[in-house]
Amino acid sequence: MEQSGQQKVENILRDTRKNVRYIILASRKLTREEKLRVLRLYNYDPQNLKTKPNSTIIIESDI
Repeated sequence: MEQSGQQKVENILRDTRKNVRYIILASRKLTREEKLRVLRLYNYDPQNLKTKPNSTIIIESDI
């Protein structure tokens, strides 16, 4: 997965209650706190639909 000549790193975060997998694409490996911050920003955006159980969400991050 390349964008503008830069390789993106997949950072995976799982929600075991809903069985949802979040794949965060970033320029480097993120810490758990950074992943949670990106996910919080994603969930605050009203354009993003409510996640359904057993789904995979791909988020591109600027970090």
